[in-house]
Amino acid sequence: MAVSKKVSIKKGFAVPKSFWMLNSLKSLMDDYVYGKNSAIFDYLNSSYIKKIYPLFVNHGWYSDFFWNLFVLETWLRNNEN
Repeated sequence: MAVSKKVSIKKGFAVPKSFWMLNSLKSLMDDYVYGKNSAIFDYLNSSYIKKIYPLFVNHGWYSDFFWNLFVLETWLRNNEN
């Protein structure tokens, strides 16, 4: 007699990056991504980032982009020589 087994498919979950960046990490985001001493501005167009940052803050747009910038800035600060 065959026994059937119900198979569950693994399900991931979304990380609430936007919520973190707009709440508990907000002051760090302002400093790291929008601040005048951000190391990312040595590599990226600061005027473009500063232009779209308010869209992220006010509407949550570009959240993956700003998460990547936050991670890059964190890495740059922790690995500067």
